[in-house]
Amino acid sequence: MKVFRIVLVLCVLNTFIIAQEDSTKKESTEPSQATTDTQAINNASTEKMSQDVKSYFTREKEVSLYYMGAGAFTTAMGLYYRNQAVNSFPDPTRKYDAKSETAYNLGLSYPLIGVGVFQLATGGFMYFKSDKKAKDLEKELEASPASFREQELTRMENVAYWNKMFTYADYAMIGGGLWAYYAGTLSDKKYMIGLGTGLVIQGLVSLALDYFANKRADGYREKLINFNFSYLPASKNQNAYAINGLGANGTSLNEGYYMFSFSYKLK
Repeated sequence: MKVFRIVLVLCVLNTFIIAQEDSTKKESTEPSQATTDTQAINNASTEKMSQDVKSYFTREKEVSLYYMGAGAFTTAMGLYYRNQAVNSFPDPTRKYDAKSETAYNLGLSYPLIGVGVFQLATGGFMYFKSDKKAKDLEKELEASPASFREQELTRMENVAYWNKMFTYADYAMIGGGLWAYYAGTLSDKKYMIGLGTGLVIQGLVSLALDYFANKRADGYREKLINFNFSYLPASKNQNAYAINGLGANGTSLNEGYYMFSFSYKLK
């Protein structure tokens, strides 16, 4: 009877130990599944961001052709009016009449040539750097998504600042051109009228080009802000919150979990 009791106790202990081992194995497999699910989501998010990068710089290369086209056209027009003025007034030692067509052509030519060359240079820079920049960013995205996101957001903030400055410059050209045109009509000075006309033309062309460039940059920056990449081999039901870096109660995840998450808020 005593032997039977000992055997019974051993059987109960053995059953308890086996149950504990099964429970441990079950729990140990959960983080692996959670990690797999999270990595699948991360891979999809990274792939989507990679496509957004390609789309942005492909579009930038296309838009650069509009900048170069506008710059080439307005520069050619400026050179034409400049040539007209020189041909109609070949003697530089004599002073031309401020009310003549020569004065108007000279005034019109300067903003067309000056801003046109700037548009050509801007378009050329965008065209030749787009492919290389896209490839470099794709490599950075693959190597370190968080570093990519942080650096690219910083760069796009800088782009947004300069886009704003260029827009102000466009408005200044339009406003200055209207003022020069009005002042020229009051004093009957054809040079000021031509200068004002050229500034208004270039201001409107640049404003249209910069408007669409700004819209494209804002859309890309919004995608960067919404790009999240997290790695969290959590257990049980924590994985559902891993992408946002939150625990099940909505608070930040505590120690015991390995998480890599980068969050950015536009202020």
